[in-house]
Amino acid sequence: MRLTWWDVPVKNWHYFDIAIKKNWFSPNFVKDYPSIFDILAEKRFPYGNLGLEETSIEQSLTMVERQTFDGSKQLYFVFIGEIDTLSHRYGQDSNIVIKQLKLLDHLLAKKLAALEKKQDVNFLLFSDHGHLTVKEKISLHSIFKDNGDNLDDYIFFNDGNYARFWFRNSNEERQVKRILTASIGDKGFILNSDLQKKYKVDMSDNRFGDLVFYVDAPYMLATRQVKIAGKTIQKKYVSNHGYLPDYPDSDAVLVSNKKMTSSRSIQLVDICPSILSLLGVDTPTNIDGASVWK
Repeated sequence: MRLTWWDVPVKNWHYFDIAIKKNWFSPNFVKDYPSIFDILAEKRFPYGNLGLEETSIEQSLTMVERQTFDGSKQLYFVFIGEIDTLSHRYGQDSNIVIKQLKLLDHLLAKKLAALEKKQDVNFLLFSDHGHLTVKEKISLHSIFKDNGDNLDDYIFFNDGNYARFWFRNSNEERQVKRILTASIGDKGFILNSDLQKKYKVDMSDNRFGDLVFYVDAPYMLATRQVKIAGKTIQKKYVSNHGYLPDYPDSDAVLVSNKKMTSSRSIQLVDICPSILSLLGVDTPTNIDGASVWK
């Protein structure tokens, strides 16, 4: 989630680097693994990206309202990311979020109805996750202080509901494991190798942490307050995501005007091959997932 750069002491900033250095619609975003935009560009397939620079839900709704979708592109990818921000701040089931979703639903229905009068249109709406309500926030700094230690003496990163640690010696590892297990072992657990394989997050190196402690719902890690130009800032999170996929509320949403022929559980990796199949573009053999219309 890249939640809090200010939770990392300045003295440790040199240990970190920016993971995402270019927009995910840019060419070769993931090395040796083509995105759908890479595939379409290679095939010289005309497509358009919309909404990648919008900063508010109002701007996104205006963008969709003004877009003509005139057929000059065979695919329009419309990104609306502000629903996630609002869900974090107010809750996925809050009146504020529901109101915006209803406005979006009405606008998309109107646009789709107008397009279907002119031509055959395939419509696909999908999200990447749901939200779970946060009932309590855990302060790692307070926990370490209560155990006679200082969290800032370690190389760590607060990732919302994951506490990531990198160790310089075995003593650090033993101390961190002891504190986390004794203090919040009833609210989460260390992602050991078996759990990493189970949830498909086992990595080939330690760039994401030598130790990752997962904080389960309804908890999340608290952020520290900082003052910038005399103003106190602390991120407010009423709901969060990144919890185990076993929670139904973690599920994403998939809506289409085309009947799906697949009866199996649909996953995010199925989105790319599903879109390619609608466009009549062959899916590369190294792409995960499968079309839901085959």
